[in-house]
Amino acid sequence: MLYPIRKMIIISFLVLLALGTPLVGCNLQRPPAQNDQNQQPRGPMPAENRDNEQNRQLATLLPSREGYTWYYNGFAEYGHRMTIKTIDKKNTVFVYDIEGEVDDPSGGEAKDRDFHLQIVYTIANGVLTQTKQEDAMLDSNYDRLDLIKTPLEKGTRWTQKVISRDNLETDLECTIEDVKNVDRVDIYTVVYKDKNSDYFEKREIKEGVGVVLFEKLLILQDQSFPAGYYLNDEASGY
Repeated sequence: MLYPIRKMIIISFLVLLALGTPLVGCNLQRPPAQNDQNQQPRGPMPAENRDNEQNRQLATLLPSREGYTWYYNGFAEYGHRMTIKTIDKKNTVFVYDIEGEVDDPSGGEAKDRDFHLQIVYTIANGVLTQTKQEDAMLDSNYDRLDLIKTPLEKGTRWTQKVISRDNLETDLECTIEDVKNVDRVDIYTVVYKDKNSDYFEKREIKEGVGVVLFEKLLILQDQSFPAGYYLNDEASGY
C-alpha cells in the first residue's frame, strides 16, 4: 500500500515542478517593477533652458512685432511717443530698439531743448532692463533700470544699484506688489523705493503692451509730489 502512495506523491511533485519551471523563467526575465520610489529624481533644468524660458515669459510683456507705437499722456499736458524700430533675438537674449520724441509744450520756441528719445529694452537672465538716452522725458531718474524680473508673480523682490545723472549711487528695493488679470491679460504693478530717500517709482506693465502707467516722486526745489504718465490706448498700436 505504501509503495503506490509514495509513487503518486513523487509523480505529483514532478508534475508541479514541471509546471512551475516556466513561471520561474518568466519571473527571472521580467524587469523589476518601477514606481515613484525606484525612479531616479529629475535633475535641475539646464541653465540655458531655464534662462530661455524666463526670457520668453518676459518677452510676452512687450509687443511681439516691430512697428508698435506707444503714445503717452501725463502730468501738466506732458506727452511722448515712441516706436519699436527693431527686435533682435540672439540665443536667449532679446533686444528692442525704440525711438521717439517728447511733445514740445513750447510749440517750437524751445530750440535749445532736445526732445528726441532713444530706449533699449533688453531681456536677459530673467530680467527686463531699460536703458535710455533723453533730455526731456518725464521718466526715471536713472538711465539704466531693471523694470521687472522673474518669477512673474506677486511678492517677487529684488534690490538693484542705480546711478543718477549726478553720478550718485543708491539702492532701490523693488517689488511686484500686485498682479491682476483683466480680460485674460495680466497687469503687473512694480514699485521701486530708494533706500536712502523718499524717492520712488511705480509702473504698471501690461502683457503684450509694456508700460501702461508710470509714476515717480517729482522733486522741484522745495516741494515734491507724485507725477507721471499713462498710455493713450486709442493712439497706440500698429
